[in-house]
Amino acid sequence: MALNLSYNQYWFLIKTANEGLFYKNSILRKLGYQLAQKKRPIVRLKFATYPDFEKDFPGRDAIYDASSQTVLLKKEENIFSDRIILHEFWHVVQCELAGIKMTDKNEAHMEFEVMVLCDVIQTMITGNVVTSIKTYTYMSLVSRLVNLSGHIDPGVESQVLADYNEVYENWARENSFSEPDNYNPGALFCFLSIF
Repeated sequence: MALNLSYNQYWFLIKTANEGLFYKNSILRKLGYQLAQKKRPIVRLKFATYPDFEKDFPGRDAIYDASSQTVLLKKEENIFSDRIILHEFWHVVQCELAGIKMTDKNEAHMEFEVMVLCDVIQTMITGNVVTSIKTYTYMSLVSRLVNLSGHIDPGVESQVLADYNEVYENWARENSFSEPDNYNPGALFCFLSIF
């Protein structure tokens, strides 16, 4: 059973997110605004700790449960980590704005998409290239997404998607993941639509 956060914990979370990540990056603010304006279904994001988290979700710090619109956290102090807030925010965008449902078949691709977008946002905020994968093609993809500005024509968007898919396929092969059928990187499209 999940335990809801106290009023003070929610207040501190919102203050941390607003004055940290969302203050530093306009894309996150715009996507947060889109989530707040969504009418069907209304997004009522909740945060909770989960006493048996480590047993039920080994190796993770947090998960987003789209069915209850709740971010479940391993420990209360984890809620104040920019890395965890950013990672779970992208899962919310995937599920609530892009309409993607996580399944066993697409989970690896969804995690990869979130990893790319977290690296892009952290690079934008810090001004230094942040990459979770140290290959030229991955670093090139992150740099290209960071440097997009202004109107994106369909040719650029399709080339970015082709580059993304190539990097994903290499990563999936190296990590022994199979390619999900017809996966649509919805959070990436939400990111691209902001420009």
